[in-house]
Amino acid sequence: MRRVVLSWRWLALHVFALAVIAGCLRLGWWQLDRARSASGTIQNMGYAGEWPIFAGFAAFMWIKMVREELHPRAQSSADGSPDAGDENSSGDGRWQLGSNADAGPDEEPDEELDAYNRYLAELHARAQANQR
Repeated sequence: MRRVVLSWRWLALHVFALAVIAGCLRLGWWQLDRARSASGTIQNMGYAGEWPIFAGFAAFMWIKMVREELHPRAQSSADGSPDAGDENSSGDGRWQLGSNADAGPDEEPDEELDAYNRYLAELHARAQANQR
């Protein structure tokens, strides 16, 4: 386990997440008791069902945050261009929607798609020229 998840900030987040989950479950139990009482209504029964769902969502997000911290995804470069491995990127920061090279043997070339990709490449070239 990485030390990052055991830092003071993360320990505080762990305590907070556990408090939220416990609080939601406690509120669900309280609403269930209210629903069973003489003055209880169907609305209390609905709330009794909602609070455990909120607790489950909090647990899901907590687990997701910890996993993301332990195994971060590849981020875009500092200049905002996508990674070379991005499926929509041509590897040099230009975006394209696909090409006729992607077309299968039974598919016809799409001239409109190629024209749009040329337009995107032209816009990218202009933006690069303006940055210099």
